[in-house]
Amino acid sequence: MTPPKPEKVDIQALDVLYLENLLRLSPEEAAPRFVGTDLIVEKGIDPWTGESVGELKRILDGKGTTEARSLEEERAWVETLRAADLDKDKTFDLAEARALLKAGLAEEQAASVDPEKFLASVEDLMARRYRPLAENMREFKAELSFRPILDLLEQYSYGILVDEVRQAHSVFSLNSLTKTATNVLAFVPYGVQRLWGEAPVLQGDALAEAAARSNYETRAQAIAALKQAIAEGVAQGEAWALEGRLDEALRKLDAATVAILEDELAATRLHSILALDDRKEAYQKLEEFAQAERPGFLGYGGGNTSAGWFSSFWNYSGRRNNLYIARTLFRFLGVKAATGDAAFDETLHQGARASLADMNGDPLGGFNNMAAVGLTNIFCLGGAFCEPTQWRAWSDEAEMQMVGRMVDGALVLNLGSKGLGSIGDAFTLGRLRGWGEVARVWWGEGSFLARLSPLGKAGWGRKLFPIGIWKDARLAAEVEANQFALLGKPFERPVGRLGKIFDRMGESLKTFLFKDLPPLSAAQSAQLKKAAELSGKGLDKMTKGVILMGILQAAEDRLAPAFNPFEYGLKDLDREADFEAYPDPTRPEPVLVPATNPQ
Repeated sequence: MTPPKPEKVDIQALDVLYLENLLRLSPEEAAPRFVGTDLIVEKGIDPWTGESVGELKRILDGKGTTEARSLEEERAWVETLRAADLDKDKTFDLAEARALLKAGLAEEQAASVDPEKFLASVEDLMARRYRPLAENMREFKAELSFRPILDLLEQYSYGILVDEVRQAHSVFSLNSLTKTATNVLAFVPYGVQRLWGEAPVLQGDALAEAAARSNYETRAQAIAALKQAIAEGVAQGEAWALEGRLDEALRKLDAATVAILEDELAATRLHSILALDDRKEAYQKLEEFAQAERPGFLGYGGGNTSAGWFSSFWNYSGRRNNLYIARTLFRFLGVKAATGDAAFDETLHQGARASLADMNGDPLGGFNNMAAVGLTNIFCLGGAFCEPTQWRAWSDEAEMQMVGRMVDGALVLNLGSKGLGSIGDAFTLGRLRGWGEVARVWWGEGSFLARLSPLGKAGWGRKLFPIGIWKDARLAAEVEANQFALLGKPFERPVGRLGKIFDRMGESLKTFLFKDLPPLSAAQSAQLKKAAELSGKGLDKMTKGVILMGILQAAEDRLAPAFNPFEYGLKDLDREADFEAYPDPTRPEPVLVPATNPQ
């Protein structure tokens, strides 16, 4: 049956077809816009540049036969039909068809074309090409209205991962002391675990990092659910989706997913900023948001979002400082943001760049620089004899680790000092009463083996490590030696096999060093001994200080190194990003910038 000839054709779909906008898109981005039409984008690779290229083609039949077309040709057809609507009623009727033929063709050619058949061909063209294409462009508009917030949510979630991994490897973080306790408790069985394979030295750090990555996957699932809800709304042509209303999209999700998007990712707050028509206000709010992510006094406070108190065993305060997103925002505001007001833009750019520089600090700044400044000022007497180390600006990450590393350093110095003092007590006790006495004191008073020793006291109050246990015995031995000296009696210490070995080694060393020197008189020997005692006190303290600083440096390098995100497969650098709302692709000449994946 012959289809009825149309009296007029609805061309309202042409109002949203400004195909020049698609010229700015990549082939991958443009291809979905032609789905459902008789046009396709055939993709390929430029052999010279290696870049992805695309060619527009028209499908001629069901056998795959095609012919080349161009967006310029399609744009010209759209403009021609749009201009042919002389009464501007969004329809193309028979009279307008005759007028178009007469104006566009020579008189003989126009006379040979049936206006009714031409009108029917326009209806066919609208049905198989331009109406589906217009619907795709409306959906593309809806996608672009949500794309800035979806991109930003992915970046924000990744920034949280970077910060949580940093916290996982920080020392004495006040909001993660549970991790520190786990490290201490799991350190003893560490050696046992190594018998059956590899095991991390700091179990708490490893478990906290695993939890951070698990949290990232959970947030990624929430973002994916939001994308799915938006895609379904766009596909069904729902008004909220076409208008870019995030609040309606959130209503499609379950409460747990919404809580993640709102509480942890600040979805509504960020979307409201990106959607502002006043770009000056939008940029000011973005700058405030970035500043709020930075840490406060002593590296604590700050952050725009939180997982909530006691939501995680490894971060019971839930606090995070998303420095990744802060750097990204500052970089955008310092380079790309533009409002058209030159004075405002210059002030905005300078402020953002200054904030970014302050965040990054000096590469040489940090805890080690602070220690070097203090020590060199002491040795140089404030610059009187030499040039002290100069103070370097700290990065935000270094400031957040400052308190924890100071606590770590204080503990290392304190325990190291006590340990060296205890070793000194042991050597003095060994010299006065023999090494057997040193072993007896440790076995009976200091070791956990004391519970099994007949020499030890009953009970569980024993020290596992021999810190301070020889002090009393050393003092008692020195008092006894002084008493013998006052009475003029020789003080003979018991010498065991180990003591005899040490004595022989000492005598051999003296003989070797002084074999060619004349013997000293009694007065000279007394003076030498007194000088050694006086100099030894100062040298002992200096030597002890140098050793302690070495211990501290080794402990810092092993247990509290500066956080390097690249060791954990992270990118702690700000990425190239735009935070502009995408222009409407259904209007003339917007500037479309295809989004890129942050990961």
